[in-house]
Amino acid sequence: MWESSGNRDGKIIELSITPVEEKGRVIIGFVHDYPSDLQKFGIMGAVSQSIRRNFELSSLTFKIIGRIIKGSASVRTLSGPIEIARISGALPEPAALVCFFGFLGLVSLQLGVFNLLRSDPGRGCDSSLLIEGLIRRDLSLNLKERIVQVGFVFLILLMGFVVFNDLSKIIDIDRIFR
Repeated sequence: MWESSGNRDGKIIELSITPVEEKGRVIIGFVHDYPSDLQKFGIMGAVSQSIRRNFELSSLTFKIIGRIIKGSASVRTLSGPIEIARISGALPEPAALVCFFGFLGLVSLQLGVFNLLRSDPGRGCDSSLLIEGLIRRDLSLNLKERIVQVGFVFLILLMGFVVFNDLSKIIDIDRIFR
């Protein structure tokens, strides 16, 4: 057991933390009862807050992708379908429905952000349309095909990586390959 006291906003706070062993790992943490506060908005306020929040979460997604590329964030932060299912099942009971719909909205937003980068053989690639708009001319069909092929290979590799990453969070992969 670990005990500490501190000063926050002029109030002395004392905490006791007892580690718990789970699946051979010692875990220290807490569970917050969500939602801590619900705000009610009118229709226009809800639309405004929704746009603001979606913009914040989308920009955070791109910041995290940038950090992963720079190496200042771990690739282990990427999650796939297994981790999404695990998190969905681990939502706190008292507010599970509210948390579940919030989590579902977050997953939907992330899929929308990543769809901007996708390759679609029927339409080309959304990012190639952006490039065409910036250079103000059409790309050759051969170049569009290459972009689709590279995008497809990238997508397959990313899917394999996130599934492996999800499994490594559940199974001790290091122990298997020793």
